Amino acid sequence: MKKIIFFTAAFCLVFSGVALANTDGRLGLGASYDSDVHIRKGLSNGNVVGGGISFSSTDQGEETNTDIGLRGEFEKNLKAGDHAQLNLLLALNLGLPEGATIITPMAGFRARVWMGNNFSVAASHGLAIEIISPDEGDSLTNFGTFSQNITQVEFTYWMDN
Repeated sequence: MKKIIFFTAAFCLVFSGVALANTDGRLGLGASYDSDVHIRKGLSNGNVVGGGISFSSTDQGEETNTDIGLRGEFEKNLKAGDHAQLNLLLALNLGLPEGATIITPMAGFRARVWMGNNFSVAASHGLAIEIISPDEGDSLTNFGTFSQNITQVEFTYWMDN
């Protein structure tokens, strides 16, 4: 856990020294690990609100199960410059696999680097609490990081106002 916290702090400090493309009022479309398709809306002062949807399919022999996931998030701008931003990220995932409901609140930091005026790449580090409520049996709570490989990466294309 100490390594994760150290890596997150170092990652955020590196990008906080970089100079913000303006997200105010802009609409962004993209993809990330947690959502196959996401949409972002820039608010004032570099803050961003967004959501996404994901689908996964598992082959069960004669049957195929399709799972749906929904995501909502808010990014509070902490530091911004010409080409990068450092944000506090608050997110909530809702997973709807067959036979259970999974709710995952998350909090962490997101560094967004701009590759030109309209395209950004973001990496997020943080902690998540996964609450699994099966249709039958006891609920389960897991504490961990955002994704399986610690870093969550997303790509977003921002449309002009």
